[in-house]
Amino acid sequence: MYTAINIILSFACALVLHELGHFLAARACRVGVTQAGLGWGPKLFGFRVSGVDYQLRMLPLGAYIRMDMSGLQRRPLFQQLFVLLAGI
Repeated sequence: MYTAINIILSFACALVLHELGHFLAARACRVGVTQAGLGWGPKLFGFRVSGVDYQLRMLPLGAYIRMDMSGLQRRPLFQQLFVLLAGI
């Protein structure tokens, strides 16, 4: 039982760190971020801070950052690549 919980928490932490890279890079390049979430499915919990909706969803099988893609496309190519590759 503890092994399954440990695996789920480790996976969730890895997802959050990965998406945090994209989030911080987008903010550094002044690309708008509108939503950040952990998991898929129905929303369990959410709050809004500085124009970003943070959400926790039922299944911890993914994470995402929703950015203003038209704003990203107006940035120089090196900034676009920085934002897209920052999650590695």
